[in-house]
This record gives sequence, structure tokens and C-alpha cells, in this order.
Amino acid sequence: MEDDRGHHYYPLSIEIKTVAEYTGCDFDRIAGMNIFLFWQYLRDAVIYNYMRTPEGNEYLADCERLTDTQPNRTGLRRLKGD
Repeated sequence: MEDDRGHHYYPLSIEIKTVAEYTGCDFDRIAGMNIFLFWQYLRDAVIYNYMRTPEGNEYLADCERLTDTQPNRTGLRRLKGD
């Protein structure tokens, strides 16, 4: 199996490493964490890492736009000419 960069080898513990770098906790402490706390830290770490680059910020803006379920009424009115 290859990852998106064509590599056959990839770290199986990447989520733990990501949380460790974000929180400063060691692997043993993370292994003892409540799973819901771990997933919250992982979510926050991924968002934080995306926020650090212009491309990441653009990606997050796209994600927010794609998950928005409310219509942009102001934008629609502007397109309609009202």
C-alpha cells in the first residue's frame, strides 16, 4: 500500500506522535489517556498545524465552506442583483 506521496512505508503511530508534539506529553502518558481526550487533542493538533501555513489556512477555509449548511443570503442577493 502506498501513501499519497508514493511511499510504501509510513509511521503507524503518526496520530500519537502528532498529539505528543502538540501537548508535550510522552507516548506512555498518551497511551493512558481517555480516548475522547486523545481524539480532541488530535483534532486540535491537526487544525493547529494547518493554521501555520497559508495553504493550510486555505484548506481550512474550504473545509468550513463545504460543511456550512446555511445559505449565504447576502451573497445570493448580491448575485441576483437585489
